Amino acid sequence: MNQEQQAHKAAESIFRSIFPRQGMTVREQQIQLCHHMIDALFQGKAALCDAGVGIGKTYAYLAALVVWRKYAVSPGQSVVISTSSVALQTAIIQEYLPFLSAALLAGGIISQPLCAVVRKGKERFVCDRRLKERTGQINRKTRDNRQQRAVMAALHQQIDLDAVKGLTALDRSLVCVPAVCPRNCPNRDTCRYQNYLQAAMGPAVTIQICNHNYLLADAVRREQGERPLLRDYGVLVIDEAHKLPEAARQTFDQQLSPEDWEGLCTAVSQEKLSKDARRLRERMQAFWDTLQPNTNCSVAWRPASRQKQPLKALHSALSDTMRHLEDKPRWLLRRLQEADRLLTEFRDGAPNQVLYLQYDRSGSATLCAAARDESGALRRVLWTRRRLSKKVNHHEKPCHHS
Repeated sequence: MNQEQQAHKAAESIFRSIFPRQGMTVREQQIQLCHHMIDALFQGKAALCDAGVGIGKTYAYLAALVVWRKYAVSPGQSVVISTSSVALQTAIIQEYLPFLSAALLAGGIISQPLCAVVRKGKERFVCDRRLKERTGQINRKTRDNRQQRAVMAALHQQIDLDAVKGLTALDRSLVCVPAVCPRNCPNRDTCRYQNYLQAAMGPAVTIQICNHNYLLADAVRREQGERPLLRDYGVLVIDEAHKLPEAARQTFDQQLSPEDWEGLCTAVSQEKLSKDARRLRERMQAFWDTLQPNTNCSVAWRPASRQKQPLKALHSALSDTMRHLEDKPRWLLRRLQEADRLLTEFRDGAPNQVLYLQYDRSGSATLCAAARDESGALRRVLWTRRRLSKKVNHHEKPCHHS
């Protein structure tokens, strides 16, 4: 009996013997779905599975992943589960996986508990330094704020902001991990967020759970040769796959607003490059001044001759600034490179992009670029990535009631 046959036999045992002992009913469609996924995993193919509501699709793909990891020729590879909703991520990490791990340990399918972690943006985690500062501010207040103090106390025990109830939007913005962690932060060695990142990228992690936007951000970074967000993985399961195109639009569409530009200039100035920052502001303003005034609408981009010189001067200023930033934070250099690419597209045109201006009510214009072929971009960054050898694509079929 080869490894694939052993995996199918283990799946039969899970659904017909181990799960029923835990009070679960046998569902033939669930078992068929699991076998279909196992075939795809061992044959290195993509499987598009249209699963009706109520057949137990989550346990089907989780069981398939577990037996594949156990019997694969190269066992031990990490897997990624991408979802659209936070609710499903929470259910997988708090309900499905603990039950599955306990049941499979008792049934002898696995010898140690499954290790999973939720991967998401840094703005969803606590910064210990900022939490200490905010707690001190709250404690110095004279008015009754027992609930706010209780929330701050909870955050000293829980790093995940989504797991703490009663947290206001203001407090959340003041205690979350900032967009850029200072390299000289005095709490870096004891930082819970840094410890979380180190553990999440460690070899003990069996399953990484993220949303579609995080998955695509990781794929784009890999394509551009930058440090990935996710640990390298061998299998990808996309649950709620009907929401993936929407996430792709959010990922591949580019925008540059006056606020975005001011943030970049401020960051450049903080790197002791105030002269560069001033020149960037001046040259961008010269470009803004060439735009036709408008309010609260979208306008297709049609370059005029009066805009060529300001865009050329802006490109020159960006090139100089990026050269001065060679030994500075990589995130800032990357952001400037992204802005430079977008401005170059507006200057020279981009056949693969739809370029337009989005005006707000005050008349400020945001530069926008949308991919003409989002499916092709998605295929390029995700489905053709060489490091990812096997994928399972899952789409939940809507349940229609008469």
